Amino acid sequence: MDDPGVGRDELEESFRFIRRINRFLGGTAALRGFLAGESKDWSPSRPVRLLDLGTGAADIPLAIADWARGIGFRIEIVGLDDHPGCLAVAREATAGRDDITIEAGDARGALDRFGAGRFDYVHAGMFLHHLGDDDVVRVLATMGRIATRAIVWNDLWRSPVSRLGVRMLTCLSSPIVRFDARLSVEKGFTRPDAIDLARRAGLRDIRVDVRPLAGRFRLVARG
Repeated sequence: MDDPGVGRDELEESFRFIRRINRFLGGTAALRGFLAGESKDWSPSRPVRLLDLGTGAADIPLAIADWARGIGFRIEIVGLDDHPGCLAVAREATAGRDDITIEAGDARGALDRFGAGRFDYVHAGMFLHHLGDDDVVRVLATMGRIATRAIVWNDLWRSPVSRLGVRMLTCLSSPIVRFDARLSVEKGFTRPDAIDLARRAGLRDIRVDVRPLAGRFRLVARG
C-alpha cells in the first residue's frame, strides 16, 4: 500500500478495510474520546485547529468534524499525506467541505511547512509504524512543536494477541490487505516502545492507553 504505484482498486480495497478497523476497533474513538475531554475548554466562537498526519482516506477527519459540529463546535482540519493515491481518495471524500483541507506533503517537513504553534492538536493515526524509529522521533518532535495543546498518536500495538487478531480479520481479504495488515502489526509498537520514542522526541506529560483486544494504543502528550 505504501507503493505510490499501487492500483486505485487495490488502494480502495485497503481503505475499506482501514475504515472498518478505525470505526469498530477504536481508531476514530481514540481521538474523539480525547477531544471530548478537551472540549470543556473550547469556545463555540473560535474554531479548533487540528492537523492529521498521514491522513489516508480522511475517514478520521470526516468523523471528527461531524462529531464536533454535532456538539456545537467547529474544527478546522488539515489532512497531510504524501501518497498520490491517498491524496486522490481523501480529496474526493472531502469534496465540498469547508472544514477539511487536504494537502500534499511529508510529515517530516511539517514544522517547516506550518510553523510552531500553528494547530491546537496534531494527530497521527496508524501512520508512524510506516517509518523507522529515527523518523518516528522526528515526527513526534515536530508534532509537539506544531501543537499548542496536545498531540495524539494512535497506532498498532504489537503483541501475540494482535498477530492472531489480524490473521482472523484478514483471512478472507485480498492478498494486498492481508500482506499490508499483517506487516503493519509486525511494525507496530509495544507500550515501552511508544513511551521511549516519545521521550526521545522531548515530549512531556506522556500518557499511554492500550486496548489489547483491539490491538491499538493511544499516546497523548504535550510538546
